[in-house]
Amino acid sequence: MMDGLLTYKEDGSTIGFEFKTKSNTPSQVKNIKEPQPSHIQQCVAYSLLFDVDEFLLVYEGVAKSKWSSNDEAYPDTKAFYVRPTEREKTWLLDKFAEVTRNVEDGELSRPDYSKCLFCPYKTICEEYGSGV
Repeated sequence: MMDGLLTYKEDGSTIGFEFKTKSNTPSQVKNIKEPQPSHIQQCVAYSLLFDVDEFLLVYEGVAKSKWSSNDEAYPDTKAFYVRPTEREKTWLLDKFAEVTRNVEDGELSRPDYSKCLFCPYKTICEEYGSGV
């Protein structure tokens, strides 16, 4: 689910809020030039679900230079404005329609195993072969 909705008191406009943390290296977020494509796609899905057209996507780096030290985490944040386009919405709806057709026809969609790390259904793919 979306992390939140921010409402501007002056005019009542609403913007979606999505918060992402990175913990690989202390300067990981500083080096980000644009949002990850999967995070943009997530905003597109939320736009369709919640009828919200604008999003604030905030990345925070929480890595310390030495996790065993008492140093504070390196402050590293970056924010991006995302406004899903009609083309992006149509692409995502077409993707969902393809998955629905495949389910109705009893066919498995071609898997993208790079997306399986945190997927709660990956054992189903393993059951049908070519698992993670």
